[in-house]
Parts: sequence; C-alpha cells; structure tokens
Amino acid sequence: MSKYSKIDPKLKAKWCKALRGKRFKQARSAFVRMTAKSGAITQHCCIAVGYVVSGRSPLELPHTENMGSFGSSATTRACNHLGLNSETRDKLVTMNDFRQNSYAEIANWIEKHL
Repeated sequence: MSKYSKIDPKLKAKWCKALRGKRFKQARSAFVRMTAKSGAITQHCCIAVGYVVSGRSPLELPHTENMGSFGSSATTRACNHLGLNSETRDKLVTMNDFRQNSYAEIANWIEKHL
C-alpha cells in the first residue's frame, strides 16, 4: 500500500496537463507569488496549480500581504481540499521548493504515485 494519497483520476489528468502547459509559472518557497502593485498572481507552486485546476482560487486562502505570497496554512488547506495527506504534501513541497524539480518532473511523479 502506498503512503501517498490517491486522487480522482480526472483531477490528476487536469493537474498534470496544467503542470506541463504554459499557463502557470513556477513559484518556489511560496504557495503563490503576487505583484506588489496589482496583487495579481504571477507564479504558483505545484500544489497551487492543483488547487486552481480543481476550480478554486488561491485568493480564497490566508496569505501574508507584506510578503506578497501565501504561507504554509494555505498549502495545508489546499492539500486538504485536494485530498492529499501530509506525506504527499511533504513530497510535493520537497520536489518543488528544495530539489527544485521542474513542473514536468513533478507531473511525472504525480502520474506515477497519486
């Protein structure tokens, strides 16, 4: 039995397609990054991409305005919405932020393990 979450196959396909597409730019060490002037989101972490393709907006989640990015509570809430357990969350955060895997590499991992 895998220690990682199993997610809806349709969500997984949409998430992986979005990660491989050109719409999203990758954020590191932040759920999303926003412009200081307009507050427009310019970058998403891999989990934020999943949250968006599930039909939700990152702007619904708590954020730290002075940093222009969202904190770990946003990541946890997004993971809860996506049905991801803490092991899955930790793996995705490690791949995105610390190992600096590309979106395509993360999509490959999601397809194989979730």
